Amino acid sequence: MTVTKAPTMVREIDPGALAAFKAEMARRTVDLDLYNLTFFATDELFIVATSYKEKPRGLRGSVPGFPDYEVKILRSDNRVQSVSIAR
Repeated sequence: MTVTKAPTMVREIDPGALAAFKAEMARRTVDLDLYNLTFFATDELFIVATSYKEKPRGLRGSVPGFPDYEVKILRSDNRVQSVSIAR
């Protein structure tokens, strides 16, 4: 049986992974100035979670027009593995 460790919150990620994340968000025309970024890491991935800065406290899901994103980036080559959108 394979055991997977939960992602650990980190202060920053590899500059190449951050560049890949920013390129992906630019491709989707997301204004990152409107979002808080939280970084996580596993042995294989960097994960960037976004949250709209003006999101009301206690709101579940995303603010209409400003979805939250979770971007998984492979540590081996800084390639975006997947992008999930919270609606």
